[in-house]
Amino acid sequence: MENEYLDLRGATGIRWRREVLPRILESPDAYDILERILDCLTRTISGVQRQVPLDALFAARESGAEAVREVVRQARPHDYMLLFLRLSEANPGLGRHDFARKYVSFALRRYLDQMAYSAAGKATCGGLGAMKARCDQWFARAMAGVSRIAHSLADKPSRSVRARRSAGRTRGASVLQVSLVG
Repeated sequence: MENEYLDLRGATGIRWRREVLPRILESPDAYDILERILDCLTRTISGVQRQVPLDALFAARESGAEAVREVVRQARPHDYMLLFLRLSEANPGLGRHDFARKYVSFALRRYLDQMAYSAAGKATCGGLGAMKARCDQWFARAMAGVSRIAHSLADKPSRSVRARRSAGRTRGASVLQVSLVG
């Protein structure tokens, strides 16, 4: 099992670089970018759930940052555990669902920012400013999906988060196919 990182290395990075970045570069307003972003985010968080004791972290968070630190100390260090700890320390009074939304949205922001910086030198992106603006737009568009993922994570931290697809929509189906078939 490949470790899920908060940067574009390893399997996580390959997923984001193959499925999201080319679409943003080729066609910044393509209809399927949001679906790809949320699918990558769901798969990333699902991988994190298999590697990080999120049940223990969420339970410890109710007792305070020191309890979270203790859970992190007892486990193998992991990017997402350290993120959980930093956010717990910075947001002690935040409710469970709001905290999960901040946790998931931080991960998404991190991936999109890294994609903007990595693509800034490519001729098709129009420079760092243009690429950052594109990624910022997709971040804002993804917030409803981020909230769904975070809500599911907060309710059942050990159960794998699943992507929610619209009725009749299959992986890789285009809007045209859905409208003709559905």
